[in-house]
Amino acid sequence: MRTTDVQMQDGLLTIRRADRGAHVHLSLEGELDLSNVPTLEAALGVAIDSGKRIVIDLDRLKFLDSTGLALIVHTLRRTDAERFSFIPSRSNGVRRALSLTGLDERMVVASKEVPLPSLPPA
Repeated sequence: MRTTDVQMQDGLLTIRRADRGAHVHLSLEGELDLSNVPTLEAALGVAIDSGKRIVIDLDRLKFLDSTGLALIVHTLRRTDAERFSFIPSRSNGVRRALSLTGLDERMVVASKEVPLPSLPPA
């Protein structure tokens, strides 16, 4: 059951938040970099405060710089890191950055059984 849908825009990044039952879905679209990481940090903080499991959907993320990578590292080092799962990006550049840093091997891939927020066509 959907309880909350929120969309935030910060420069080249769009964040969609959907609360569904025991999960919060944060869907990222566009580019995540130094200029907009604070917006994602704030959205992530609200999701963390919910106490629910969190799915971070990178499917439509096209670019990720070192500050975005650092945020993922920080998330994976949290004491409650088991609450987080990820949907991989379609972008070769994002997948390559995650692979080169080894983060792709540390990220739990979200189950396809978890209902995802509906997004408009790309």
